Amino acid sequence: MTTSTREKRMPKLGEGCTICFWSDCAPATVVEISPSGKTVTVQRDHEIVTKRAKSYGDEPEYRFEQDLEGPKTVFRLNKHGAYCAKGGHPRLFLGERRKYTDPHF
Repeated sequence: MTTSTREKRMPKLGEGCTICFWSDCAPATVVEISPSGKTVTVQRDHEIVTKRAKSYGDEPEYRFEQDLEGPKTVFRLNKHGAYCAKGGHPRLFLGERRKYTDPHF
């Protein structure tokens, strides 16, 4: 019998992450972590298109660079193990930078 558990991992300073606003996603970098690891401050990154989308529905490719002047957002670990901003949204995903803009809005 195999059981699945949510792995709790501490964020790392300088680690890439993704801020998810419903369907849109923005790249960011972890710039501050509380001693307990329950509060994380991230700063939005620059995204540079390295390969343009060829058609509708195709995703461009990006290169990401830290933006030292970018806006910062504070996220707190909730009881479900997810990092969320005040009010529960947006959410933060650690370990990977992603950029996506939903073309329907």
